[in-house]
Amino acid sequence: MAYTHVSRLTTTSDQVFETVEDFIEFHGSIGELNPLVADFQSELEEGGRSIIRTMVYNHIDDRESHKLQHGFDGADEDDFTPPGKQYTASFISISE
Repeated sequence: MAYTHVSRLTTTSDQVFETVEDFIEFHGSIGELNPLVADFQSELEEGGRSIIRTMVYNHIDDRESHKLQHGFDGADEDDFTPPGKQYTASFISISE
């Protein structure tokens, strides 16, 4: 069963971004290129300091594996700052 995770990524740097591509270039792929992610979408929020990220997984186990790859063993509802990254991830929604 597909599992969809939506979160807000907010930069902790002083940068203001004009596009999603600029945000991703500065912060890295943020899940976009991970083979466990079946579909990835993102949109820049007004103000250029955060994006809304939607990641769709084929199964919830893929989501759990993706989280563990990046040192996050908490619930999806928990906010998270990936080690060595300059952004925070805040939960918006999940669905199956």
